[in-house]
Amino acid sequence: MAACTVASVRAGGKQIQGRLTYNAGMSACEKGGQWEHALSLLVGLCEAQLEPDVISFNAGISACAKCGQWGRAMSLLVWLSAADLEPDIISYSAVVSACEKGGHWKQALSILKTLLDSQVEPNVIAYSSGISACATGGQWQQALSLLDGLCDARLEPNVVSYNAAITACEKGEQWQQALLLFAGLRAVRLEPDIISYSAGISACEKGGRFQQALFLLREMREARTTPAVISYSAGVSACGKGGEWQLALSLLSELQEVKLVPDAISATTLASVLARRAASGSMRWCCCASWPHRQRDQISSATTPLSVRA
Repeated sequence: MAACTVASVRAGGKQIQGRLTYNAGMSACEKGGQWEHALSLLVGLCEAQLEPDVISFNAGISACAKCGQWGRAMSLLVWLSAADLEPDIISYSAVVSACEKGGHWKQALSILKTLLDSQVEPNVIAYSSGISACATGGQWQQALSLLDGLCDARLEPNVVSYNAAITACEKGEQWQQALLLFAGLRAVRLEPDIISYSAGISACEKGGRFQQALFLLREMREARTTPAVISYSAGVSACGKGGEWQLALSLLSELQEVKLVPDAISATTLASVLARRAASGSMRWCCCASWPHRQRDQISSATTPLSVRA
């Protein structure tokens, strides 16, 4: 009897040690973005007659999530349940994230609902991934509903949660809602980051609110948040839509002062503004002389009368 017990313990030890080795390998593949190798190890674990645990499946799901393989991540969640194992918060959060990265907001919300209907306690990561999925799908109302649900669950939203909701409103062209969320972020004593500011500025640009866009840009500089080209591009575009070509030129000068290179969007926007306003050549080049040749040529071409080009 004692011999059988010792043998069972040794066999169990080998089982655990073998599984740990496979799990470590899958975790390494997940960190390296090698989802195919991670799944290969999971299959190998089963073929070696080692029973995978929740950690094994989570490593595979996370690897798929990181690479946007949402279909495979969902399949692994089904396999996990079929193996008489209970998904945990990591399992659900990773699948929601995979659906978000794959641009499938409906599937993300379906998995999130399954999580909320289960005995597993949701966390901020799961909700934030769901909100991001709604942002990707342009579902701003769903995003706001999830943010409310996060608070109702007595969880504290973080900057990622708010950024995802602001982005959803920006894509849905709901500039007022975006600004309300931006204010809400500050109300809960969170500091906006470059994503918060850029999404807010872009929302104002889409709503044709250049004054609000400029206010956020100024606040971003005062907060000493590292600026990004996309923030200035949205500001330039907002001024362009408002017919404020002088403000657009001023922003582009500031962009150069902070040592950022204007992108194609900035150049195209400025070219459009100058073409509409028939700006003089001296005004045009005093701000653009140090730009890369491609952007400079874009502006020159767009603002040169057709008769001259001929």
